[in-house]
Amino acid sequence: IAGWQRGEDGSLMPPENWAVDGQGGYVFSPPDPSPSGLPSPNELAGAAGLSIADWALTDEGKEYAQVVEEEALAQMTLAGREQGIYGYEPPEGPSAQDLAERAEFEGAAAAAGLTPEQFASTAEGRAKGDEMGRRAEARAKAELIGGIRPDSFSEDDIANLEFSLVSDFDRDQFASFAPTAVAGFGKDHFAAFDPTAVAGFGKDHFAAFDPTAVAGFGRDHVAAFDTAAMAGLDYQHMGAFDTAAMAGFKADHVAALDATAIAGLDKDQFAAFDPSAMAGFKADHFAAIDYGYMTALGKDHVAAFDPMAVAGFDDRHIAAFDTAAMAGFKADHVAALDATAIAGLDKDQFAAFDPSAMAGFKADHFAAIDYGYMTALGKDHVAAFDPMAVAGFDDKHIAAFDTAAMAGFKADHVAAL
Repeated sequence: IAGWQRGEDGSLMPPENWAVDGQGGYVFSPPDPSPSGLPSPNELAGAAGLSIADWALTDEGKEYAQVVEEEALAQMTLAGREQGIYGYEPPEGPSAQDLAERAEFEGAAAAAGLTPEQFASTAEGRAKGDEMGRRAEARAKAELIGGIRPDSFSEDDIANLEFSLVSDFDRDQFASFAPTAVAGFGKDHFAAFDPTAVAGFGKDHFAAFDPTAVAGFGRDHVAAFDTAAMAGLDYQHMGAFDTAAMAGFKADHVAALDATAIAGLDKDQFAAFDPSAMAGFKADHFAAIDYGYMTALGKDHVAAFDPMAVAGFDDRHIAAFDTAAMAGFKADHVAALDATAIAGLDKDQFAAFDPSAMAGFKADHFAAIDYGYMTALGKDHVAAFDPMAVAGFDDKHIAAFDTAAMAGFKADHVAAL
């Protein structure tokens, strides 16, 4: 056989690229590149008179495999440091997503009649710049998804992702997605997200979400939302949240919402807010909400109101509150109400105020209240009156007070009549 030799005993001696197969024959087995200058496994197996398969099970074979694995891992680590986070040397200069965002920023500046530099000094420009910077930082840290950079995904790519895959995404990967691409996420994707990862989504992402998809968010997802991202939600998004998820909203989330977005809520969603979240509602929020929703609120919800926010209520809102909820109103809440709103109270609601809340009533408030309501007040209610407020009473109001309540009047009250 060409290239083969015979030994002194007449046995065949194969050339370098052949090895014994352990069954009395030979197989063609060219040498593999080996790490750290080690002999190839073919050479070592041949020297032992074994097939590669049998030699791999020996102590020598196992030790060799361990050395090879350690060397390979060391080379991978070195390659990762040299090639960058994406497994290759990233191109110099801005990425396609960087360029797209820069163009968007310049477009927003032009729409405002400003240069990019001037726009960057405005509140809107700073917010937009911060959002772009956040995504750029995330892109620099985000791991690949199936070997692809997250910012390379399109809407269709995202729509085709398996639900089981998205459960492993982290906040940097979410933050890296182009806002235009996240419209591809559906309800089942959202439901599968790791709650801690959704903090990676920004305002532009929220604005691009398919409204029907947000129904997949649960309470824990909502609780993890970045407050700055909330301004991206509109009335369609808010109307689509599952009722059980509403308890995840915090006061700072609510405060960041536009009043037009608040108007998308239904009564059950509004009632499902945690009482502490009520502190985030503002006057324009309350003004935008259907007055009938007030019937769903309890004492604890009312007690958490920002006093300045109750100025958004009109007489129909006030009239709709459940009598039991009235005890949640405090003096500073009452003081912030317009007299026309106070006129919406009925007698039972008025009587249900905590006595301490009476200190918030002003003269024009009392003047707007039906005199017959005074019969419902007790001594403690009267004692808490602001002396300047009793000037709003006329003779019919005074005549209506219960005899026992009169003991609550003090000298400065009487002096102001």
